[in-house]
Amino acid sequence: MQKEINYSSGDNMNSNQPNPLVRILYIEGKKQEAEPFIVCLKNSSLKCEISWFDTAELALDKILSNSEEFDIVVCDYLLPGMTGLELFEKLSSTISIPFIILTGAGIESFAIKALKSGVDDYLVKDTMNTYLKMLPNVISQVIKNFNVRINHVRSEKELFPTEQRLNSIINTDSDAMISIDSNNKIVMWNRAAEDIFGYSAEDSIGKDVSLIIPNIFSQVLFTDGEQLKGKDKIIMQGKTIEIEGIRNGGNRFPLELSWAKWNTEEGEFITAIIRDTTARKESESERDELIDELQDAISNIKVLKGLIPICSNCKKIRDDEGCYHQIEEYIVKYSEAQFSHGFCQECAENLYPELFDGEDKD
Repeated sequence: MQKEINYSSGDNMNSNQPNPLVRILYIEGKKQEAEPFIVCLKNSSLKCEISWFDTAELALDKILSNSEEFDIVVCDYLLPGMTGLELFEKLSSTISIPFIILTGAGIESFAIKALKSGVDDYLVKDTMNTYLKMLPNVISQVIKNFNVRINHVRSEKELFPTEQRLNSIINTDSDAMISIDSNNKIVMWNRAAEDIFGYSAEDSIGKDVSLIIPNIFSQVLFTDGEQLKGKDKIIMQGKTIEIEGIRNGGNRFPLELSWAKWNTEEGEFITAIIRDTTARKESESERDELIDELQDAISNIKVLKGLIPICSNCKKIRDDEGCYHQIEEYIVKYSEAQFSHGFCQECAENLYPELFDGEDKD
């Protein structure tokens, strides 16, 4: 005969008290086994309400109809029509609830199998019922551990969108972002770092940071919270400095680096933001060359703006060494100007009058 019987542990049923009521779904096919279990819990300090079922089928229907009605399941392994492990597997495919298996002496191997399947704990029933002394504490501890686990999973789910957004920001940033631990090992590597240095995350994580940045992190690291000591420089936290990086293949290139240190339970870490400045340096070099050329041109132009000594008769110009030069020779030498030669109208008529005979000179 299938039946459900409810028991309460005295008057301590106020869930607002420090130790709230524990609602136990108890499954045991033998009344002589169930009675000591119920009496033990009723007389214990554990505030509980016990719903006893003598078949797994009835218990399964009850809990599936309202899974929030119970806080824990305590189930005998050997039940009519279904084992305790089979019941757990049916429940765990639908709901999540703490589950304790009770086994008879000599079949502990089944309990171990149950633990491997995900059951939270088990107790071996002995002929003297000494296991009942441990029962209240085991129930309390299993519920506590289960709640910690559930809260952890819930926290991970809540943090997952935040982690996704952070990873999206990190991996779409045009600057390389890397993190290293206190052993100088790379523990984080974004996509921009792959593009800049030529190493994939798989190839770089776990490697020493000197693979990409020589002489900066390789000496005294994590000495204090304010500065990082390299071979040639002291890099202040939060400040941007220019150093040299190494690409995959050994080519060195200019980069900018800033860093910050942070602490977790796992230890101290440094995160660095790195920018490849190769293109900017090349642009700056081209700009400097252009400025030099312009300055040279301006310097030459200024020579011609000064006082130029010229002969009143032959119109030759005297240079700084006292030598005289034709005007065009001097200008070509001290400016960017070039000359093309020809005749003006008056000189052409004087030199070649035969070409202009008969023409009207007015």
